[in-house]
Amino acid sequence: PSEGWTLPTNTLRVTGGTHAVSGYDASTSTSIEIGATNGNAQVVLEGGEVRASALLAVGIPNMVGNPALLTVTGGRLALAQKGDHATGDAKVMVGQRAGAKGRFLFTGGEVVANSIRGGSGASEFIADGGTFTVQNAVEGDWALSRLHAARLGAKGLAVNVPQGVRAISLQAFTDLEGADGLLAKEGVGALVVSNASKHARTAVAAG
Repeated sequence: PSEGWTLPTNTLRVTGGTHAVSGYDASTSTSIEIGATNGNAQVVLEGGEVRASALLAVGIPNMVGNPALLTVTGGRLALAQKGDHATGDAKVMVGQRAGAKGRFLFTGGEVVANSIRGGSGASEFIADGGTFTVQNAVEGDWALSRLHAARLGAKGLAVNVPQGVRAISLQAFTDLEGADGLLAKEGVGALVVSNASKHARTAVAAG
């Protein structure tokens, strides 16, 4: 972990299969909260598929200020869009509220969502091999934004933007120590980057 961060003590590890959170196929929204109440938790996705609804919160306020950790090394994490959350849904929010501490380590696999963003708490995002597919662009809830620290490794972050989607990133990135960080654009949709990012490499594979 980075300075000031400790590993959670409770782990949910997914290595295969298909797992749908209750409410995924319903018309109403539900959420997954990692590190809720007095928790000290992490979720690790190594394979298979997890289908979650609307909001995945990594770190919410708790009594002892423990960090929460989401690690995706493989598999697929898909967040559903719901009719009653027409704007700003289907997002991974790191450090959801004031007093929370969340960390998202993304080194493989795919995350399908509208956005990956920081909340009002402390948020850290490290990408070194994962693919973020932006399923829908929601104005005011940019595809990548508000993360306090966002670092890219040599394998970097691939942002896949499908046809008909115009995604906007307001997130500034830096390189992981000792690495030439990579931000790669994939898909035929449009990705608009507006920030003071200091990562080493940007590549456009399509679109």
